[in-house]
Amino acid sequence: MRRTYWPTGILLGALLGFLVYAGTENIALGILAGIGASVVAILVILGIEKLINKGFDAGAAAISNAVQKSRDKKNGGGAK
Repeated sequence: MRRTYWPTGILLGALLGFLVYAGTENIALGILAGIGASVVAILVILGIEKLINKGFDAGAAAISNAVQKSRDKKNGGGAK
C-alpha cells in the first residue's frame, strides 16, 4: 500500500499560497506560506499512511492468528 500522495500536499500548499497572496497582496508571504503548507501537508499525509499501514498489519496478524488457532483446534491441539 506504500503509495504517497506528494502531489496532493504540493497542491494544498500552492492553494494556501494563492489564498495568502490574495488576502495580503504580498508575493513573498504567499510563496513562504505555500512552501510551508506543502511541507506540513506532505508530513501529515506520510503520518496518516504510516498509521493506515500499521492498521493493516495488525489486522492481517489478527486474522493469521485466528486461522492458526482454528487449525490447531481441528488438528488436536497443535503441532507435535
